Amino acid sequence: ENRGSVGGRALARPPTTPGLAGGRGGTPQVMSIQEGEETSDSPPRVAASAGPAGGPGPPSVEGETTLCGNCRRNIPAGNVLAHSVSCYRNNFRCDACDEVLALRDKDSHMQEWRDPERLVDAVGKRDVELVQRMLGHNADVCNAVHPTTKDTAMHAAARIGDEELVAFLTAHGVEIDFTNEQKETPLLLACATASDKLPSPSSPSSSSGLAGPSPAVRLLVELGASLDVLNARGETALMLLCRRGIAQTARFLVEMKADTEICNQLGDTPLQIAQRQGHQETVLALCTAGTPLRVGTPSRSADGSRRSPTPSPGELGF
Repeated sequence: ENRGSVGGRALARPPTTPGLAGGRGGTPQVMSIQEGEETSDSPPRVAASAGPAGGPGPPSVEGETTLCGNCRRNIPAGNVLAHSVSCYRNNFRCDACDEVLALRDKDSHMQEWRDPERLVDAVGKRDVELVQRMLGHNADVCNAVHPTTKDTAMHAAARIGDEELVAFLTAHGVEIDFTNEQKETPLLLACATASDKLPSPSSPSSSSGLAGPSPAVRLLVELGASLDVLNARGETALMLLCRRGIAQTARFLVEMKADTEICNQLGDTPLQIAQRQGHQETVLALCTAGTPLRVGTPSRSADGSRRSPTPSPGELGF
């Protein structure tokens, strides 16, 4: 028996285990595993990484940055979350201006760039760049009305006779027959300031010296503008042209079936207006386009009532 004694007490020795002995009947050997070592019986270790549970991720590379989705600035990767929360809470980005502004200034900024008066004035000044920037801020060009004159953007473009602006505004859906405070349509304004288009040197008609109708008036008519609307003074677009002696543009309106018998408040037809003003070329253009010039031909007033026969050119001094 393997017994020993400590302090007069007998103790039994542990039996020898065959698998752990260094030799036959030898003393058991104790296996020691140092910290960090792996054995065949140890479970595999998993490297620490950022998982779906939001565990600690790998350290960011020094100098690495991330682009902020609001202010478009490069932010250090370790600070991007805190920056994004603060940036979206306090700032807003105007893509049209490509600027970052304080969120408290957003309403005033948008009001400035969507102001209808500013938009109509920009069209009247041919400031196309400003108009496009205002459209980039979603300015409502279709319903923009000047607070004083009640002009729309189309009125402003027609008043200066800019056919390119007329086409631009038409492409954005602006109405072409809207009336302003003076009951003027864009066509009436275009005729009030129109001049016959001079022939270009490369034009086939340049050899004959013939001019053409105003491009802005032509475009408005081709887009479907009403020809016989009366303004506050009771005059049509054709009457305005005849009063000013714009012969070829007046002839174009007659060819497009403008009413040649309607009368103004004084009872004059467009032809009579041209005769009284002494515009012989305009009278000839109207007659060539089919306006009747016969003594005794009845005419019609603006309210549809019959009136006295049209005087002959001789009676008017021609």
